[in-house]
Amino acid sequence: MTKKYIFFKIGIIGTFICVLLLALLLTSSNIRDIIKNNLSKDFKNKLKDTVFIYSTNKKLKEEIADNQKEISILKNRNKKLNYQKYFNLYYKDNGIHTETSTVSKTGERNFNKLKKFRLMTSNKSNYLNEEDFSGSFYIEKNSNNFFLNFANGNLFFFNKNDLNTNKINIKNIKNNIKSFIDNPDKLRVTSRVRDSKIINENLYISYVKKIKKSCFNISILMAKIDLNNMIFKDFFTYPECISTKIAVTGTGGRIEKIDNNKIAFSIGEQLNLFPAQDPNSIFGKIITIDLKTKKHNIIAMGNRNPQGLVYSKKNNLLFSSEHQSKGGDEVNLIKIDGKKIYNYGWPISSYGDHYDWVSEEDKKKYPLHKSHQKYGFEEPLIYFNPAIAPSEIIIEEESNSDIFFLLSTLKDKSLIELKYNLLNKEMKFIKKTSIGARIRDIYNEPEYILIAMEDNLIAKDGTFNILSSIGYLSVD
Repeated sequence: MTKKYIFFKIGIIGTFICVLLLALLLTSSNIRDIIKNNLSKDFKNKLKDTVFIYSTNKKLKEEIADNQKEISILKNRNKKLNYQKYFNLYYKDNGIHTETSTVSKTGERNFNKLKKFRLMTSNKSNYLNEEDFSGSFYIEKNSNNFFLNFANGNLFFFNKNDLNTNKINIKNIKNNIKSFIDNPDKLRVTSRVRDSKIINENLYISYVKKIKKSCFNISILMAKIDLNNMIFKDFFTYPECISTKIAVTGTGGRIEKIDNNKIAFSIGEQLNLFPAQDPNSIFGKIITIDLKTKKHNIIAMGNRNPQGLVYSKKNNLLFSSEHQSKGGDEVNLIKIDGKKIYNYGWPISSYGDHYDWVSEEDKKKYPLHKSHQKYGFEEPLIYFNPAIAPSEIIIEEESNSDIFFLLSTLKDKSLIELKYNLLNKEMKFIKKTSIGARIRDIYNEPEYILIAMEDNLIAKDGTFNILSSIGYLSVD
């Protein structure tokens, strides 16, 4: 090593130390004031672009973040005003018959007439304070009344005879659901109703519950049916929660009656891959709950986002419809023999693919094998590629050899007919009927089917405004 090299190296280190000391001195308030008052503008700008570059960029990043937050607030405010405008425009027509169309013959009963009634997601006393404008709703029936349970916590009913008129008389039911739905962040919705079920004169409602800051689960409320005022209280909840920014996605939450003392309940993994295969986690599972003791048992695991459940009392069989990832949506036979917890594979096996936002590390850990049986999991009865986004599934008819289903879809905007053979234990696709709107729920009656439809309107400013409709599907 030559002396020349040594002096060169010392010079570099010395220069670095001098620059560092200068930077430290210049960051003190006294030095900054001297510079500010005595140096030329051009020289000060040069210092900003060199010595103070880190400090300048930090301030710029903070300013950008503040501006983005302000833009989000303004967008949300604009969305709210836009909703209020459309509410005032259409509220007078709430419940009105908007159209009747002919569809292809659907199901074993050959339903082909679709009569649509417009629904609003709020009422005159609440609409100015609404933070969630979702058009998602769920249908239940008690006696002669149909109940419409909206995702934002609003609850309505109408008499079944109104379906034969040109306007259904939508009546609001006072309730306390919104006191459970915690949406403190005005920039995003973090809590919604996810299903409803009437059992023994009680209305059960599943909802996304905030357990602690930025940590949520899917729980159940319950209230005695009262058309004047329904007071809900927690029926089933638990301390486990998932930290997520997208709390209302991938929640499951479907409730299905098994008998007068037991329900099945689906709990999604909320876009988190790991809990579905964790036997100690309740997420990514299907459970049963005793209505008296409120004790639960896990009956299925390895589930991603089961949005449909239906029970065949005649054959003691439980079926689920389930969102997978980027295709591979499934219908599964959920075994309830009590022998063991059956595993349906997610996220080790799936006929879908990972979304782009999944890390390479997680893609290796959760490979999504294109076989379930090979890796010790239950195969789906049927799967769909591309994705259809299944919602509810109902049994239309049952014989000694076959069960006939109707499966509603969100993305595909259709009703899909399926047949399950009890002898060979195979499910086959029969046909699908296009409905033309996202279907959140369906309710089966002997002479017709009611369809919970989400109709998207796009305003001139590009924002979405959801007007819902209830579809009355019957024979022409």
